[in-house]
This record gives sequence, structure tokens and C-alpha cells, in this order.
Amino acid sequence: VELLESQQPAEAKQVIAKVRTLRPNDPRLFRLLGQSEKQIGNTTESHRSLAEAYVAEGQLEAAIQQLQIAAKSDDKQDFYLSSQIESRTKELKRWLKRKKESEKKSQ
Repeated sequence: VELLESQQPAEAKQVIAKVRTLRPNDPRLFRLLGQSEKQIGNTTESHRSLAEAYVAEGQLEAAIQQLQIAAKSDDKQDFYLSSQIESRTKELKRWLKRKKESEKKSQ
């Protein structure tokens, strides 16, 4: 957090990556990573990280929205990154569909 506040997003990103090896599904770390990416100017990765924070919190609809924003970002995206975002969006939509079907059955 201090690195982000002191405008050192690249260093913050490195520290967050190390901590994530210990806590890979911590939504707070995804949010911090998103902030560092935003400060660096990586809008696509910022939204993608925020999407993963929402996934970790079980908010699939919000995650899908963030991935859709990431897909439309003005950042220069390569084919690989675009494919990853598209694939993750499809995966989350399937999860959301199953979740809603499960909730209907339990009612």
C-alpha cells in the first residue's frame, strides 16, 4: 500500500506477486494489483485484476463486467491477452449459469 501511495506501482506489483504465492485467492491482493496496474497505465490488466478480486468474493456478475471492460480497453492488447480475457469471461459465464440453475433448484 505504501508503495502505491508513494507512486511506485512497479515495485508494488513485484511485492504483491510475491505475497500472492502465499495467498493466491486474496481479493485484497487482486485489488492492490489492479491499483498498481492502473498507476502503471495498464488499464486492461487493472480491470482483469479487479475481476479476479470479484471472483474471489463470489461476485461473478461484477467479475464478468470487469472482464468485458478489460476486453474493450484502449490498451494495446496482444492476441494472447485478448484470448485469455475472452476465455475467462466464458468460464465465468458458465459458472454463473450453473450457480443460477442450482439456486433455482433449491427454491
